[in-house]
Amino acid sequence: MLSDGFIPIDKKNASDVSWQKTYNQANQMFRDFPEFLPNTYLQYYLYPNDVIKSEKADNTRARQVINGREKDVSKMCEQIISQQSLQDIVLEAGIHGIHMVKTAASLMYNLNEVFIVMVENNDIISNISADAIVEVPALLSSRGPKPFAVGEIPTFYKGLIESQFAYEKLVVEAYFEKSYLKALQALTLNRTIIHAPKAKAILDDLIDVNKDYWPSLK
Repeated sequence: MLSDGFIPIDKKNASDVSWQKTYNQANQMFRDFPEFLPNTYLQYYLYPNDVIKSEKADNTRARQVINGREKDVSKMCEQIISQQSLQDIVLEAGIHGIHMVKTAASLMYNLNEVFIVMVENNDIISNISADAIVEVPALLSSRGPKPFAVGEIPTFYKGLIESQFAYEKLVVEAYFEKSYLKALQALTLNRTIIHAPKAKAILDDLIDVNKDYWPSLK
């Protein structure tokens, strides 16, 4: 799985308002925590209140994609069908699409190129759980990923990873054990919430909205 990570700014991203906000927030992250180039997703964990203030419930990232890229591609497909030709059709490749093709090529043709991928830890990072899924640089060959050993990581980043790992593990346990308590514990740990009463309200809303899909939590 590819990292969304620190994505190079291309012309398409640079003109997108939501990406401009993301890059501005990444700039702030780098000023606050200058040890590493930041993963843009960290804005949700380090600045949840700021992100929430700028988000609109009826215009989430998913909705922006649906109204943007998906709408453009659907319109293009309709044009191709209508004219039965690719004439005047121009489809720009996005950053993620380019990375996906390059990753597949490295795996298929044994190119041994380096990508950031998600793999089971197995002591790649020596001071967190072996069964955690971590995002690290790896050589991609026809035999699969060969991740580079990282060793121990500083306490701050260790804490961020372990908190997210505990949240995700509790979500899985809550599902299989049909446990309301573990679901509540999971959401309380989530850094985008970090407040038990808020977590309970969100959980109750999620249960109501997903009653036709979720197991009954006890």
